[in-house]
Amino acid sequence: MIESILKPFIKPIQRKIMRPLKQSAKLPKMLLKWLIQWARTVLGSGLRSLDNYWKIGSYYIAKKLVVLIVLIGLAIAYFGFINPPAFVDRWFSRTPSMEASAALEKGYTGNAKIVDGAGNLVYAGPLASGQFSGVGKLYGDGGKLIYFGDFDKGVRAGSGEAYAADGTLLYRGGFAADAYDGAGTLYAPDGSVLYEGGFAAGKYEGDGTLYAAKDKPLYAGAFVKGLYEGAGKLYGDDGKLVYEGDFAGGLYAGAGKQYKGGALLYEGVFASGLLSGEGTEYAASGAPVYKGTFERGRYQGTGSLLNEQGVALYTGSFVAGQRDGEGEAFNADGTPLYKGTFRADQYQGFGALLDANGTVVYKGLFSAGQADPAGFLSMAAATLQEKLGAPDAPAAGTDAETDAEPDAGADDGAAAPDSTGGAESGAGAGTGGEAAGGANGGAAAGAGVGSGDGSEATGASGGTAAGTNGSASGGATSGNGAGGNGAASGATAGGGDGSAAAGASGGDASGAGNDESGAAAGASAGAGTGADTGAGKDSGAGAGSGTGTEAGTDAGSTSDSAANGGTGSGASGASGGQQSAAANTGTNAATNGKSGSTANKVVALSKSVPGTAANSSTTGSGTATNGSSSNATATNIVLPSIDGLNEVPEADSVLAAPIELVYSGVQFSFKLESDPDNPEAYAVTLVRTWNKYVMTSLLDRLQKAAVKGVKTDSLGKLYTMSFEWNGFLYSFNYNNGKPVRLTIGPFQI
Repeated sequence: MIESILKPFIKPIQRKIMRPLKQSAKLPKMLLKWLIQWARTVLGSGLRSLDNYWKIGSYYIAKKLVVLIVLIGLAIAYFGFINPPAFVDRWFSRTPSMEASAALEKGYTGNAKIVDGAGNLVYAGPLASGQFSGVGKLYGDGGKLIYFGDFDKGVRAGSGEAYAADGTLLYRGGFAADAYDGAGTLYAPDGSVLYEGGFAAGKYEGDGTLYAAKDKPLYAGAFVKGLYEGAGKLYGDDGKLVYEGDFAGGLYAGAGKQYKGGALLYEGVFASGLLSGEGTEYAASGAPVYKGTFERGRYQGTGSLLNEQGVALYTGSFVAGQRDGEGEAFNADGTPLYKGTFRADQYQGFGALLDANGTVVYKGLFSAGQADPAGFLSMAAATLQEKLGAPDAPAAGTDAETDAEPDAGADDGAAAPDSTGGAESGAGAGTGGEAAGGANGGAAAGAGVGSGDGSEATGASGGTAAGTNGSASGGATSGNGAGGNGAASGATAGGGDGSAAAGASGGDASGAGNDESGAAAGASAGAGTGADTGAGKDSGAGAGSGTGTEAGTDAGSTSDSAANGGTGSGASGASGGQQSAAANTGTNAATNGKSGSTANKVVALSKSVPGTAANSSTTGSGTATNGSSSNATATNIVLPSIDGLNEVPEADSVLAAPIELVYSGVQFSFKLESDPDNPEAYAVTLVRTWNKYVMTSLLDRLQKAAVKGVKTDSLGKLYTMSFEWNGFLYSFNYNNGKPVRLTIGPFQI
């Protein structure tokens, strides 16, 4: 419908406008065709008719001549200017222009201008076999000069100048293989020198100087492949020296010196840009503060820290920049402060703390920089002696052992309880109501005299014994009187109010006191049996040769009993002839209200079975002083049966007794108990110390940790404060408000 309406209007337009336009595209060809045809007609016609001439004024010009002139002109224009042959350019000393591909294809040699497909100038200069060769100019986009210099085989080679796109000079120097090579100078956009030195393959190579800004060097030294390599100097933005020494791969490597603010900071061996190896660190003042080994810029290995006065503050091992391992710390004046193990820059492990005079304040275990005596718990005996050395030796002429419970240190008024799994020898007496018993020597019980107040001692040494003030010896006890001398086996003489003694050889004897003083009885010698009983405030039991039955009761506040024999010995409180005793050699003493130091040593290994007595001979001495005594006892260790020999029922086995090791030099003592499965293996179960530094530091830490203690009052000014902390029980004994002793053990609920 619409087409039928518009068609009458469109057809005239197509006929009168569109068709002529389409035919006009053929006009050049039609015109050229017509011209060629016309030229042929003209050239082929003669000159006999006026139609073959053009009349110009009074002259006639032949059409054929005009056509010939035009044709010759076109040929000259084409071969002379548009595409002239080489010989034509040579005739006229002209530089030909051509595309690079054409020049290469023709193998053109000589000066030429190389253009791209768009006719833009690319190169102007000599060619050799179609390639750039000699001194030429290279152009970039827009015909701007980017290089002027030597070429060889189509690339820049020799000396030349390179320019930036804006025409500013970029580089002047040597070239090879189209890259900077040899000595040259690189310029910044502002025209200042950026680098001056050697190049190779377009990168810095050899000696050169790199600038951070105009007249401000950044690096001066050797280069390899554009990186710092070899000896050189590095400068900061302020122009001050930062590093002087060897480089590798652009980083500090080898011997060198590092500076900060112009002052020497490090000197030594570097690797991967960090101090690694032997070196020295300096303070801003120039004084050395560390000498030793480094790793990745941190202290590592062996070294020394120093103050600015050159005094060593620490010498030893380092790990990751911190004191770690074995080392020694010093005060600012160089006096020793600590020697031992460090961890993470703190005292950790075994070490010794010293005062300004070099005296050991504390020698033992540390944790997180603090004394940690609890660390000794569970330590094996061998390790303990490896750390602290050999313990104190027993008193001269004795081998001793004691197993005392943690006791309160005191100056007066109380005696510490003392009990041992074996037997004790010696004698002692005190006003506080103590008793000690002992028997030594041959096969007879001695008799003696004594006087005192409610204390007793039984003993025999070669058949005789003597009592001192406040004690009774032999088989005689007295209440409030004095006994006379007597010497007989099993016989006693005594006097005073309510004293009684009985002795028998091969028979029965009994005695009882009618006062509150104790009673003592003994049986000795012969093949008979003896029975003794004593009742009173205190009672004791002696021993003799043969077999015997003894019974003792203790109604006193404190008692010590021990038995030894010649060919056999009986134990206090044993019955039915089943006796077991340990060989004892030493001195037993208890100080009134204060426990003396003890030394223990294992001197015998034995097994004990029912109905037998071990250790046929012991020697000892008993001494008593008013209100004091000392104990030293050797201990038997029970060995397990081997290959079924001498097997004893487990219920009747005697476990190895604990031992006590004393280190008075460091003010420590340790209780060690054997492993039930391996009785030869001992480990620490209790730690005791009277070291003031340890007690003070622990109390301070307990206070800071807000640990509450439990107070237990004792006699007079004595009391105990107990604290449960980190799984351990800390018991501080106080006298007159001051801590005097500390006992540490596992906390048990």
